[in-house]
Amino acid sequence: MDLERPHHPPDARSAPLGIRTLLTDDHTRAELILTGEADRSTAPRLHEAIRRLLREQHLTTIDLNASALTILDLSGLRGLLRCRAEAVARGCRLVLISPGPAVLTVLRISGLLEWFGLPPSAGPPTTAAPAPRPAPGHDEIIARSEALRRAAVETRARARDMRADNEARHQRIQAARYAPGAAPPA
Repeated sequence: MDLERPHHPPDARSAPLGIRTLLTDDHTRAELILTGEADRSTAPRLHEAIRRLLREQHLTTIDLNASALTILDLSGLRGLLRCRAEAVARGCRLVLISPGPAVLTVLRISGLLEWFGLPPSAGPPTTAAPAPRPAPGHDEIIARSEALRRAAVETRARARDMRADNEARHQRIQAARYAPGAAPPA
């Protein structure tokens, strides 16, 4: 790897996010070594660093070395997802390598381990939250849709029958009220 570009902007609101960039000789692969915290105040810097790399280089893979990343909160995770989306849109893979326990826990709870090139069983198991339910498959979605459609048809039919019953009852009441020989309403 032939290029090192340190990136340590200061921020008083959180621990600084250190980003050190290493490029391969052919400039098709980059490794970003992350240190500190990926949170609300630092995630935009990570996103900008990735955007800059994608603009300046023709990368096929970006490895995010997260071994020294101590905090990954929801904003940091959202930032990683934005980075991944931008990389994928430009034909580049974004992979997390060597994530620490804090990062693994967040990715496991959110069900995003595989999105960042990690096996679903990465790291020690956590009891912080139950495993996310898998998304329903195509056949299950079709079956649920059909069941809802049938229920809607049945509900409309019941409503139509109730309207007809109410109309018939109303006509009987009116007929009884104004029948010849019936007492006029008071």
